[in-house]
Amino acid sequence: MYSLEESFMEFSETTDSKLGFAAGLYVEKPLSDMFSLQFEALFVQKGGEDEFGSETLSYVDIPVLLKVNIPLDGDITPYVYGGGFAGYLIDAKAEDNGDSYDIDEFLDDFNYGVAFGAGVSFGMFNVDIRYDMGLANILDADDEVAGMFGEEGLEVSTKGFMLTAGITF
Repeated sequence: MYSLEESFMEFSETTDSKLGFAAGLYVEKPLSDMFSLQFEALFVQKGGEDEFGSETLSYVDIPVLLKVNIPLDGDITPYVYGGGFAGYLIDAKAEDNGDSYDIDEFLDDFNYGVAFGAGVSFGMFNVDIRYDMGLANILDADDEVAGMFGEEGLEVSTKGFMLTAGITF
């Protein structure tokens, strides 16, 4: 077994994708037949895993997206969208060999970035795929964490794909 510091050091490296959970609500404000603004409130798990263990970061994300609807005949409407998001960290855990550690003290509470994707609506049902790229360095630079890494200017950010399905009311 190794210490939390050693486990967290691996977190700073590029890690493999990890399947997470996302759920939330959205409101769409039409601007025209083709354009709309979409406001969302999401619970999103982000993280990664490698040979040393895994990390799960739970956020409340608030994306604001410009959506371009591509009208077709019938109930099928493809769309593309893009915009920004702000996120608040509510929990962060690292796991190795069955042991779990809280790591939120090493991370900033706030995250922000860009999101873009595409999807299709079938009447009141929709499905889409999104790429979410954090632009913030989520490593808490004010903490004593920098000394643990032995590397000045270390940056940690989030990124990943999200597959969603929804119902519009």
